[in-house]
Amino acid sequence: MKLTRIEVFNFRKLRSARLDMSDKQTLLVGANNSGKTSAMKALRKFLKDRGGIDTRDVTASNWAAIEQIAGAWTQEAEADLSSLLDQLPFIDVWLHADTSELHHVAHLIPTLSWTGGLLGVRLRLEPKKGADIKAQYLAAREAAQTLQPDGATAKGFALWPRDFREFLDKRLRDLFELNAHLLDPMSFTSTGPVEPHPLPPLSEGIGSNPFAGLIHIREINAQRGFADAG
Repeated sequence: MKLTRIEVFNFRKLRSARLDMSDKQTLLVGANNSGKTSAMKALRKFLKDRGGIDTRDVTASNWAAIEQIAGAWTQEAEADLSSLLDQLPFIDVWLHADTSELHHVAHLIPTLSWTGGLLGVRLRLEPKKGADIKAQYLAAREAAQTLQPDGATAKGFALWPRDFREFLDKRLRDLFELNAHLLDPMSFTSTGPVEPHPLPPLSEGIGSNPFAGLIHIREINAQRGFADAG
């Protein structure tokens, strides 16, 4: 079994990025502020910690679209969260497995016709069961506007939440959780632009830890120069 590719979307500096994994060792090389740390933090939060994502992890340029989506909820009878989820962080992980390894990856096989080869999994933030994000956000905004109809005071003080980002600063971990979806191996392309593969129709999540027993991550924390011999 081989980890083939990881694609990161909407995570910090990485609006869309692809990591093609080497057979032996994969090194991330780049200038300062090129996204190396963002890539490592994405792997840690999605594959090791399986959570802990907050508003600081959302690509900064996405917030304008996110605020527009949330702002439209006041005019909609029912909120379509798919456009919101497309703006939040997620990763696609591709593995290559043989039929002899079927017992390890049976839960990742998308169809009964699979005879070995690529398997794809998307890990993304989704609303927790029973969490009505639209209703809770609009209720919080209405409560603030009732107490402070004119918005901020002369001294700049404003009640929470002034916008959807401020709402998620406190409520993201309460309302969202990681969930995994199977990808169609037929959508995999070896070259081309880094774009999200479409999820199969009526895709259902398979939980937050689809790689249990398959991927092991160890981290060595070190400062430049390795001055501490311990």
